Amino acid sequence: AKEPFRGVEEVSHYCRDNVDNIPESTEVIIIGMGPCGLCLGAELHLRGIDFIIIDRCPRVIPVSTALAIHVKTLEIFERLGIINEVLERAVEVRGERLFVNGQMAVDFAFDECQTSHHKFPVVIPQDELEHILTKAIGPHRWKAPLWVHSLEASDQRQQPESTLADATAGMGVSVSVQAIELTPEIIQHCAHGTPLPEGSGLVFRGEAKTIRGKYLVGADGAASRVRQEMGIKFGGKTLPYEYVSADAHIRWGIPANLNRWNCLTANGHLVSCIALTNDR
Repeated sequence: AKEPFRGVEEVSHYCRDNVDNIPESTEVIIIGMGPCGLCLGAELHLRGIDFIIIDRCPRVIPVSTALAIHVKTLEIFERLGIINEVLERAVEVRGERLFVNGQMAVDFAFDECQTSHHKFPVVIPQDELEHILTKAIGPHRWKAPLWVHSLEASDQRQQPESTLADATAGMGVSVSVQAIELTPEIIQHCAHGTPLPEGSGLVFRGEAKTIRGKYLVGADGAASRVRQEMGIKFGGKTLPYEYVSADAHIRWGIPANLNRWNCLTANGHLVSCIALTNDR
């Protein structure tokens, strides 16, 4: 059998296991606990709107698939009260370099943003941003790992303004969920970023429960189950390109400058290196 690139003991401390006290009803049900779902949750929390975020992955992902934060998002983080913690962990990006066949071809600086008091974009490891946002919304607002058995929603566009009581009576949305046991196999799947197995290989805890709400939000990625089950189309096509993402320490001859993105191309291939904190 192929050995995993990380042992379970190396990533287990990333696990988020919070499946107790699942509410029977709420205003907004958010599926997906990545940066988008967590940002929406933080905004709802700020506005005093009741919500719950659920995710089938315990977020055992110590690597990043999303890094860059632009100045307008920084302004939102300021309103959410997390800007200082974000900037403490982030690296400001002030320019970019392009290397062709080992030689630097372009080295340019970004212009300062003129419409915000934040002048440059920043990059921050995705797991650290998720940690900051999770703290901001509080432990009772998110539940993971939960498997979604079914999603049901009624069309309320032609109906009068409904209340939370209406939603619990079946006028809104309902989601059937069940807690997943944190087995070593599940931890490895999530640490690798691979999808959880459909049914086989899962060990459930307790009984399935139903959460009812007024609104359902799909923040569950490009292959969104929410979008598919609601019949919402996702136009476009998949491009025939392959990418490898790695979170690593690099020893090389590129000039040390944390505030530059480095793009290297040779023999028809491209490598993009983005500096993070802690020499990553």
